[in-house]
Amino acid sequence: YATDSQVNEGGARMETSLGYGLTRQVSMNVSVPATLYAHWSTKLAGTRYEQHIQGIGDISVGASWWMMNCERYPDKNISFGLNVRIPTGESNYQVLYPNSLGQDFRERPVHGSQHPGSGAWAIRPAIEAFKQFRHLTVYGTATYQFSLRTVNDTYQLGATLNPAGVNATPANLRHVS
Repeated sequence: YATDSQVNEGGARMETSLGYGLTRQVSMNVSVPATLYAHWSTKLAGTRYEQHIQGIGDISVGASWWMMNCERYPDKNISFGLNVRIPTGESNYQVLYPNSLGQDFRERPVHGSQHPGSGAWAIRPAIEAFKQFRHLTVYGTATYQFSLRTVNDTYQLGATLNPAGVNATPANLRHVS
């Protein structure tokens, strides 16, 4: 539910992952995210317009290594991993949408938060650790994603809604970053 001036967004996303242990210490994984259904809407010139999105996202593949011998230390360990995000998802998903005056319907990129893909390769290192106590297991994970592009080729929604055209939008505000 959205009031007259609010953005309304929601949807259902799913990620399918498959892992395979090459040894007790080393494993490989692949993850395929999907936007089953997403919507985003806002009010333009007094009328609410919606965008509907679906599709496969960026696939990730990677490996992880348990640093301590798993047989000798079954109650504690530290894992280092590295994943690569492959730009397989649609980073310029477009729908029929008007400009900010509610006119000139044409294919325009959806809101930046709704694109199934990023349009960029990325590297994602990770560290995981656990320690088992008598009736408690403490677990922690840390990850960071390094994108190999700072700006993709997709125009910001605001730039495409500009009635004067995309080039009338300041250059630093035109693209999704």
